[in-house]
Amino acid sequence: MMKMKLNFGLLLVFLFVFGLESISQKVDSLDWAEKKMSVAYDAFGQEKWNTSEENALRVLAFADRQNQNNLIARASALLSELNRLQGRYLDAIEYSIIGMEYSKEDNASPFFANALAQVRCLHEMEIWDRNVDLCDELIAKYESSISINEIASVYYFLAKALIGLDRNDLAYKEISSLINRGDFKNIDSPILKGEILEIEVDFLVQTGQFETAKKKCLELIVSQEVFSNMNFLAHLYQKLGDISADMKLYQEALFYYNKAITYAPQDDFRKCLIYLDRGQVYILANNLDLALIEVERSIEFAENEKSVFLQSLGHGLIARINSEKGFLSFALVEAKKALEFAERINDLPLQLEIHELLRDLHKADQSSSEVKEEELICKQLKIKIFNELEQKQNKKAELVLRIRNKELTTISKLQSQRNERLLLNQQLSKAKEEQRYIELKLSKELALQNEVNAREKALNELRLLQTAHESDLQRLKIIELEKIKANEALRINELSNAQVEKEKNIEILRQNNENLTKADQIKQLELDQQNTQKFYGIIFTFILSAIVLILFYFVGSLRKKNRIIDVNSQEINRFNDELKEKNFEIVSGIEYASKFQEIIFPREAILNDQGLEGFVLHRALDLVSGDLPFAIKMQGYTYVAAVDCIGHGVSASMLSIMTYFNLNDIIKSGEFVDCSEILEMLHQRLLNRKAQEDLKSIIVSVDVALIRIPHFENKVQFAGANLPLIVKTQSGTQMIKGTPISIGESKTRKSIRFEHHDLHLSKGDELYIFSDGFFHQFGGQDLKQKLSKKRTLSFVQNLDMNNFKNRKEEVAQFFDQWKMDAPQTDDMVFIGVKIANSGAPLKFEFKGQVDESINAKMINELKQLVQTEISDKKSSNLMLMSIIELLDNALRYSINSTVEIQVRDLGDRLRLIVNNRAQAEDFEKLESAIQHYSGLSNPEIEDLYLSKMNHSAFNNRGGAGLGLLQLIRKGLRFEPIESEKINHNQVNFSLSANFKK
Repeated sequence: MMKMKLNFGLLLVFLFVFGLESISQKVDSLDWAEKKMSVAYDAFGQEKWNTSEENALRVLAFADRQNQNNLIARASALLSELNRLQGRYLDAIEYSIIGMEYSKEDNASPFFANALAQVRCLHEMEIWDRNVDLCDELIAKYESSISINEIASVYYFLAKALIGLDRNDLAYKEISSLINRGDFKNIDSPILKGEILEIEVDFLVQTGQFETAKKKCLELIVSQEVFSNMNFLAHLYQKLGDISADMKLYQEALFYYNKAITYAPQDDFRKCLIYLDRGQVYILANNLDLALIEVERSIEFAENEKSVFLQSLGHGLIARINSEKGFLSFALVEAKKALEFAERINDLPLQLEIHELLRDLHKADQSSSEVKEEELICKQLKIKIFNELEQKQNKKAELVLRIRNKELTTISKLQSQRNERLLLNQQLSKAKEEQRYIELKLSKELALQNEVNAREKALNELRLLQTAHESDLQRLKIIELEKIKANEALRINELSNAQVEKEKNIEILRQNNENLTKADQIKQLELDQQNTQKFYGIIFTFILSAIVLILFYFVGSLRKKNRIIDVNSQEINRFNDELKEKNFEIVSGIEYASKFQEIIFPREAILNDQGLEGFVLHRALDLVSGDLPFAIKMQGYTYVAAVDCIGHGVSASMLSIMTYFNLNDIIKSGEFVDCSEILEMLHQRLLNRKAQEDLKSIIVSVDVALIRIPHFENKVQFAGANLPLIVKTQSGTQMIKGTPISIGESKTRKSIRFEHHDLHLSKGDELYIFSDGFFHQFGGQDLKQKLSKKRTLSFVQNLDMNNFKNRKEEVAQFFDQWKMDAPQTDDMVFIGVKIANSGAPLKFEFKGQVDESINAKMINELKQLVQTEISDKKSSNLMLMSIIELLDNALRYSINSTVEIQVRDLGDRLRLIVNNRAQAEDFEKLESAIQHYSGLSNPEIEDLYLSKMNHSAFNNRGGAGLGLLQLIRKGLRFEPIESEKINHNQVNFSLSANFKK
């Protein structure tokens, strides 16, 4: 027992010491991690990538074990930069995502470092869209909490991404806002400041502001921060030369090019480019001999640099110079040299340019066979370039998808690790609790056993003392008897000496005998006492052994039970882990699909724009939904739909995604405007898809309620496939039923007709579309009734038209109150739209009689308006042509030359509206011509246009003739003509068309 107590005490001491050592070790480990991190940073600065990466990975592994989030974020940022510098962009992005996830709740510094590392990767990969979003997020979150150097880096990459997207105006706007900051001068990096200011210079050059660009570039050169970098200064002087050349200041351009050469004495590559620029300047100045000398010098530097591309450019430029000088044979030789260099590096655009040069040289040389051969080669190269560009775009799209998958996978892994750690901590806490319970139980049992042992020991000592006391009493009795016998012997001796003498001898003999007997009795008593002690000792030993055996049996049994419990627990945990892993794979896949649906489903913002207000209430029965809201802006309209695919869950969600992209593609094609035509085309596509894949057994059934709402106008069109529309106006509420046919369901006929309804609404009127999951929901008092279309119509009738902003909450509350405790029956989507504005902003308006002077003045005003509002050159030219043609028609055909012209702003486009009054005969010709032309294909329009051009009998009174046909040929699409007959001879009519801004 003492040995067991000693072992238990040693165990407690060991655990205490181990705990102190582990705490000390953790502190030491943090110090170790910081030292390793410092080593990694030093190696990174010395460009020892492998050493830096190895130390950073060790720190990351330690930080992950110790749950040190800040350390994880710092190590991830360094690893992201290391992978980026070595071209491993996907790995770099993965590390930056990890760092961003682990630093969300910490300070801004580690999160920003990881985000900026990802921005650099996306910049080098030319993933401009994602970089714009990420930079915008960083500016919104951290502009006020990070240094000017860091925020300047973000603005720089944002501007570069916008330039990559051809949004130079926005890039200049962002850079200007940065430059105008008060702390812009505090940027430590002169190179970064110079690059930011250079973006401003480039924008000024692109917009033709050469004087301002030149001034800004000179200011940039003389700034002391940039002056210390010779290469950058050479670059700026070269840019100044380019600006001067664009301004046709050739002497000044040559001066700046010479300055650039002086600042790049060892840079043969830059010298080659500068001499090429000088050659171009001499060509522009019509000094071909000096141009030839400059280009030949550029080729020498290109040969020193071993740049095949620059050699090809040089020889090509020499060929052009010789061609200008009339030396065609020399030009052909140089062009072939340029082609040889271009083919060595497989530069297709450069090869195309050189082959076009060869074609032009052969034309000048009147070699028709060579010209045809070169034209064939140019055609083949254009096809190859187009294919390569398409492949590059596809690869870029695939790369974006891989980045997105990497992001989702990384975040999913991190979440899984967190969940596993949480579960492990819970299991560990539970095991510790069980361990503490067992230890407490054992300690109580040991204490009880010690108490029993102490009592037994005290009892044994008491028994021993009692036995010793009884032995002393027996000895005292024997001594007392001896004293009495001695007194009797003395009295007998006084009576008679003789007798005493005689008796004395007898007494001595008797006394000896008695002494022997008493001695024997004493010995017997001592033997009995020893036997009793041995007997009690044996009993005590037996009891003690039994207790020890019982204790060992209990401990062994407990350990055996614990082993069995551990084995069973491990088996159960393994089985649970397998189940969790499989369940996680299934659920994560479905969750990913639901996220994909969330990405493609439209945001409510699209319904709160262009004179509309709206909301979407969408509830999926499972993680993914077969019902979806749909909304898109196209050609001056907002199309809104509630789509209900058969079934629910994964299968229905796949059908919903397929339906979404088909519907989106049909509307975006611009070939179908009416809602009925769009539904018919969707039906045709789904049936064709089934037929192509031979999936006749698959049931494809889609119900749709589709509405088309013009921007800032009230002429709404609706078509439905098995789903209705509810219209709520000041005069009442009505339900318009859709065609009772589901899309994709027809087995007997491929083509079906859907009916569409045209509605003239007013400002404040409301539209509601919804899937059958709404009105088929069970509920009510007995939870067994369907909500029904009738109850839905009654609910909408009772809504307050002045409280549309709370409409979504009202619909959700109505649905939940009806459903109560009943489970949801199906996927459900409910969409509400309110006509919030009855008219688009007016940009221009004229009403009255038109003559030649007013016509010219009006065209000038409209020209300024179009050039200001429309950036698309094709669209602006088409609008100007339309204005001129319609005004010309008004002069020739209108009664009293009276016309009304309006230009309204539809947000993404302008609408031209011309109201006119004409003779019924002229109007009928116009209406017939527009309807006829709109139904023709492009080749038919082209043939008709050419035939009218060549027709000798064509005259100015044709009524909607060549001018109108030219507009439709250029892409004009008129809205349906609105007309009102005044009398049998006169008609008021309105023509309108949209033009993209």
